[in-house]
Amino acid sequence: MGTGKTVIGKRLARRLKFRFKDIDRIIAKDAGMTIAGIFRKKGEPYFRHLERKTLSRVCRMDRVVIAPGGGAVKSAANRRLMKKNGIVVALKAKPEVILKRLKNDHARPLLFGPDKMSRIKKVLRERRGLYSGDLSIDTSNLTVSQTVEKIIKWLGSKNRIS
Repeated sequence: MGTGKTVIGKRLARRLKFRFKDIDRIIAKDAGMTIAGIFRKKGEPYFRHLERKTLSRVCRMDRVVIAPGGGAVKSAANRRLMKKNGIVVALKAKPEVILKRLKNDHARPLLFGPDKMSRIKKVLRERRGLYSGDLSIDTSNLTVSQTVEKIIKWLGSKNRIS
């Protein structure tokens, strides 16, 4: 969360002339409630079930840039699914940068509570080692445009743009 998946994903999709799919937004639309509402009313396990189902459906599409929720990597099945069906770009950022980017965001259930920095560090600790991909980029000191350019350049160098 707060690494730029959605904003970078949208820009990358436009540059590649691909579609863009945000897994959390699809889940919220299909469920008719916010992600926070799903967590509150149905619980995280139910949300993770919807996430797996949605990710599986979207991963079968061609010419699409997908922004999974940050917690999608918690599932080994999700990680395998993403690696099997596409190129995985792992976006990372320092906790201080994530806090700054999310300071006014009150819609993230994993950040509810008074000490957001502790929660961010806890989430990053719990997920350490799960954020890996074909390409990994720390977005802490990069603009959206710089990050997209790095991805485009990497894809071109690997002959992976089609």
